[in-house]
Amino acid sequence: MLAQAAAKGHPVVALFVWEEAWMRTTRLGWPRMGAHRVRFLAETLADLRDQLAAQGVTLRVRFGDPELIVSEEAARWEVQQVWAHTEPAWDEVQLEKRLALRLRRQGVWVQFSSADTLHHRDDLPFAVPTLPRVFTQYRSRVEKSVRVRAEAAGVDALVGMKCEPAWEVPPVPRDAAGRYAGGERVGLARLDHYLWQTDRLAVYKQTRNGLLHEDDSSKFSPWLACGALSPRRVWHEVKRYEQEHGANESTYWLGFELLWRDFFHWSARAHGRDLFLDGGIRQARVAWR
Repeated sequence: MLAQAAAKGHPVVALFVWEEAWMRTTRLGWPRMGAHRVRFLAETLADLRDQLAAQGVTLRVRFGDPELIVSEEAARWEVQQVWAHTEPAWDEVQLEKRLALRLRRQGVWVQFSSADTLHHRDDLPFAVPTLPRVFTQYRSRVEKSVRVRAEAAGVDALVGMKCEPAWEVPPVPRDAAGRYAGGERVGLARLDHYLWQTDRLAVYKQTRNGLLHEDDSSKFSPWLACGALSPRRVWHEVKRYEQEHGANESTYWLGFELLWRDFFHWSARAHGRDLFLDGGIRQARVAWR
């Protein structure tokens, strides 16, 4: 998104909205976002803030309703264009539709895009609404015929908009200490550690379900989940590893897991709210006892 925005030649300001709803509890009393995730996301944003600042771009982190805050920020800084990340799940898709409508009524051009999947949507051999319901069918159609695009290139020259930073991050719970820190740079270090420093990728398939040792599995998921590590970066690093050390069942299996991840992403987009209803994607009638 940064590259697309920078290509327009306009000054850029970065905005992240920490949704107030994330800090609420469910109807069963469970927190929607646990303490460890709060800490990890706060660290990820701090890393992003520092990297953007090094390029002269301000990151504003606001807390509240994204629909209202993005609209307010666009008006405050007289923004003409908004580039935003899109999510696949039902609630987020509905939010994006409301936000887009509000911004367009303000005369603001808006574009949603995504770069958190292994394969680009335009490269799939089927339209997302006709996604196969079974992973094996999905894999057989995608694995051999669809290339994985290169990771988006970094942006060397950015023009930052003159505005003050904002840091409306909720307090990190005191009991949220964890082994892994958030942020792109930590995620890339973990990738380097697992593939190149320890060579644990060579035995990934044999050890991936182990719970006793840190390097039994890749542990990439936290960074992948919040966008701090690109699945395409992981894929191409695995391919580079195969060129230097040879391919085996374990190198294939890590790529296989990335395909699994994509399948559930596209499933969420294809099936919408049905994914969360009692009847599921088959809309089956369930007789609860």
